[in-house]
Amino acid sequence: MLRKLVFLVLAAPAAVLLWFAEIANGSWFERHVVVPAYRLPPPPWVLPALRLGAVGLGLLVAACAFAASRRATAPRLRTGSRTRGPRP
Repeated sequence: MLRKLVFLVLAAPAAVLLWFAEIANGSWFERHVVVPAYRLPPPPWVLPALRLGAVGLGLLVAACAFAASRRATAPRLRTGSRTRGPRP
């Protein structure tokens, strides 16, 4: 249960970022970035940088989701000695 919850909590933002990178095309960029800032248009490298950043962040969060879900249910290693009761 914990494994699935951790995976979903981290995989959902990763999926949203990858979806955003897919839909952030030229018309989206013009509608949401260029038109509001019509007096000073952004340089041409901003859209590819935005999309690459979203893909990179999405893949990073997805990798964290897989690692965290595996670690959430990994068997714990016993280190040190077992705890004993109070000494007499």
